Amino acid sequence: MNNKMLGFAGSALLIAGLFLPIASLPFVGNITLMSYGFNVVAVGLLILGLLSGLFVWANRRDVLIWTGGAALATLIYMFGRLQWGMMQMRSNMTEQLEGNPFAGFAQTAMASVGLQWGWIILAAGPALLVYVAVQDRKSEGSPLFSLGDNVERIIAGISALVLVIAPVQDAWGYLNAAAADDTDARSLFSSPVTQAETSSGPTGEEAGYIQNSLRLYEFEAKYHDSMFEGRVPGVDFKIKNEGDRTINSLTLKVIFYDADDQPIAEELYYPVNVGGFSMGNEDRPLRPNYIWQQENDRFYMAKNVPTEWSEGKARATITDIEFDPAN
Repeated sequence: MNNKMLGFAGSALLIAGLFLPIASLPFVGNITLMSYGFNVVAVGLLILGLLSGLFVWANRRDVLIWTGGAALATLIYMFGRLQWGMMQMRSNMTEQLEGNPFAGFAQTAMASVGLQWGWIILAAGPALLVYVAVQDRKSEGSPLFSLGDNVERIIAGISALVLVIAPVQDAWGYLNAAAADDTDARSLFSSPVTQAETSSGPTGEEAGYIQNSLRLYEFEAKYHDSMFEGRVPGVDFKIKNEGDRTINSLTLKVIFYDADDQPIAEELYYPVNVGGFSMGNEDRPLRPNYIWQQENDRFYMAKNVPTEWSEGKARATITDIEFDPAN
């Protein structure tokens, strides 16, 4: 295979990798770099992949040293960030849930968190681009990192801009978290256990607020077609805060029934989880008159629901909440 074909392959692998699973999360399933909070970085990598393919076609494979190098460095950073987030999650759970009766549940949920094979494809793409660029520059006798003309300078600038997106995004998050005195908001994942969950249940005040001021509606339980999981049970819903208190955490229990209306399984979900590890919109308080809903085209998976479940037969109940202490 010649360098031109390798260049096209590298560009294609980088673009395809953005839509392949990079991690699995409890209650969510597999995620991709193009989803759940990585969109800006992923769009930048998509641009680098498209530019790489364009310049391979135009026989300017020398500029791939910049596009491929920036993409590879960004992926290394994101991979390290992911690993750090997983380590932090395990460490925090061990410390905070020692002796807690819910520790076993948290450990079970944590066991479902892991890296996925999409990283292999993602890494192979920019690695091929860098290899092709190095080979072309060696054959031409050009310095490895020279800026030969205006086109290459522009591409190098675009690549550098994409390279700093993730660190700048994280730095901005750190600054905002420090200003809000909420260091946990910097983290990468959403912890399956909240303060409300580790309590023995809602207080009288919280139970009254659940009954009178929180409205759960447009609840739907059905089979969904997932790109990576196939056909899986899942739920979708909305929650409106019709009271005057801000909610920092909320637990929703869904019970699934068979054709004889007998309960056969249940799942817990945490659509509001402020101060936890979050990748979606869970790390946002539910303020008075606000409505929580899942992101478009997404749903909560219920992969442990058995095949005996009768599609559509499920009941959802808000079982626990935690008020914002400042409100």
